[in-house]
Amino acid sequence: MTFGSLSLATALALLLTGAASAQTAPDPGATSVEDVAVTAATRRGMEAYARDVGSGPMGRLNPRWNDRICVRVVYMDAEHAVYLKDRVATVAEAIGLSPDRSPDCRADISIFASDDPDALAAELLEAAPRNFRPALNGVTLGNAALEAFLTSDAPVRWWQVSLPLMEDSGEIAIALKASEPGVMARSVVVRNASRLRGNVRDDLAAVTIILDTRQLVGVPFSAVSDYVAFVALAPADPRVDTERFDTVLNLFQRPGLPGLTATDGDYLYALYSASRAPINASVQAAEIADRMATERRRRVSASE
Repeated sequence: MTFGSLSLATALALLLTGAASAQTAPDPGATSVEDVAVTAATRRGMEAYARDVGSGPMGRLNPRWNDRICVRVVYMDAEHAVYLKDRVATVAEAIGLSPDRSPDCRADISIFASDDPDALAAELLEAAPRNFRPALNGVTLGNAALEAFLTSDAPVRWWQVSLPLMEDSGEIAIALKASEPGVMARSVVVRNASRLRGNVRDDLAAVTIILDTRQLVGVPFSAVSDYVAFVALAPADPRVDTERFDTVLNLFQRPGLPGLTATDGDYLYALYSASRAPINASVQAAEIADRMATERRRRVSASE
C-alpha cells in the first residue's frame, strides 16, 4: 500500500484503520479510545503528550526525519525482518517520508534482535562509539540516558541521535567558540530568526533499536512492529512514564493494545506537518497540540 496521493491525515487514518481491522483478538482499550479519550483528551493533554512523549535533547526541538530513511534489520529471520521493514516503511510513507528500499542503502535506522541485548548494546557502543557519543554536544539525551540504554531491561530499547540544521542550507547549526582559554564550547547558531519563527530545524540522524527476543514471546509481532515504527520515526525518551497517555509505548504494560493508537497517529501527523523551524520547543509543542486537536475533531466529525 502506498500513500503518495493522499494527505498525511487521510493516509494515517487509513493505516490505523487497517491495523485495527487486522486484529482478531478483542482490544480491551477500544472503548476508552473511542468513547472516553475523544472527550477527555484535552488540548492540554495533547500538549503534554507532545512535550513528554516526544522528547528531544534538553532545550531542543522535537526532531524528525527530513525526507528519506533507510532501515536495516539484523539478527532476525527473513520473514519477520521483511515484515518489520515493510511496516516501518508503510508508516513512514503515511507521514510523507520516502523509504529507500534498495539493499545497499546506507542505514540510518538499525534494528537488532538479540537474546542478550545488554551484551549486544555494549558491543555496538565499542564498535562505533561515535554513533552513541557524537563529537557534538546536545545531540543525544546525554550520558545518563546512554547508561540506561546499555542496561535497560525493557523488551525494546532505542537510542536516537539528532542534529540542529540550518533550515535553508541543511548545514549543521552548531558553531565552536572559545568559552575560556583553551576550552572550545559549542552553541546553536540562530541567524535572521523572527519573533514567530526560527531558522534552525532538528533532524533525526540515526536511530538504533534493540529487541529482547526473550520478552517478545506471546506479543503479536504486528504490534511490536508498530512500537518499533513509532520509536524509529519520532523522538521519544524511553525513561518517560507514558502510563497516562494512550500510546503504543504502553504495549508491554497493557497486553491487548493492537499497535499504534489514534493518539499516536495524531501525533505523527502533527509532528510531520508542523513547521520545521519554530522559534522554540514550547511554540513547537503548542503547534503540534493544536494540530493533534484539529485532527481529532476532524476524525470524530467524520465518524458521526
